[in-house]
Amino acid sequence: MQDAMVTARMQPSKKEAGNRVLESLGCSASQAINELYDYLLTHKSLPWAESQTRASGLDEQRLRKALEWVDGLQVSLSPTFAAMSTKDAKKHRLARQQSKKA
Repeated sequence: MQDAMVTARMQPSKKEAGNRVLESLGCSASQAINELYDYLLTHKSLPWAESQTRASGLDEQRLRKALEWVDGLQVSLSPTFAAMSTKDAKKHRLARQQSKKA
């Protein structure tokens, strides 16, 4: 089977820097492009499109479970902080840090 050529335009500096990274990973530009095309053909999407979908919170079930876990955590506060708001506790801690430095 005869190979086909894929072309792309980019700044020469980007190409050189990218080729150095690929080389350090033991890969060539042709291998990277072939792997990208393999991914496209298998998944019918771009690899970064899936990671953006996950990062955008579309996996609501996992997010819900994580929130339930966080809500279930119990923290015992020292009496010093128990009656303070989060803002007041931060101010108190900052003041203590500043006094230790002085």
